[in-house]
Amino acid sequence: MNKRGVEASSFLVGAIITIISFIVLAPIVANWLIGDECEKMETACEWSVGIRATTTIRIDKQDTHTTPLLCRTCDREVKDDKKKVMKKIADQMARCWWMFGEGRYEEIVRNPLIVKKGFAGLKTILPEFKKKNHCFVCYATYIQESKGFKKGDKITYKEFSEYLINTKYKK
Repeated sequence: MNKRGVEASSFLVGAIITIISFIVLAPIVANWLIGDECEKMETACEWSVGIRATTTIRIDKQDTHTTPLLCRTCDREVKDDKKKVMKKIADQMARCWWMFGEGRYEEIVRNPLIVKKGFAGLKTILPEFKKKNHCFVCYATYIQESKGFKKGDKITYKEFSEYLINTKYKK
């Protein structure tokens, strides 16, 4: 093949890669610009979890993470009746599950920067706690008083667990 043919084919390959990248990235960038702060934080968290999981390296029989998690707790306010409040909390639980890889990655949250001071005491009391994943609070949900949810109303553990068991989730 001559020099012009090689240049033309490399330009064509570069152009195709650029177009495909634009098609893939355009909706993500649009969502990033249009979405609210929580949606932006959720997306950043989900990206960082995926990157962290795929770039983890093993040194001396220990996993070393090359990138930090960019996850922050998002404050949400809910103003609805009991059933809709439970649905919104369940949706947040599912969203949090999505943000942390839906179980695809093992030990992604084991990070001393995320673990709060309260976990330090557990580590000394329960040595096996060191071996498990730690929790991350994705949402702090504030329920505001409304017609369907008066001040003093509560959602009990039993009520909410029954809701989760008996309600089919779309995914």
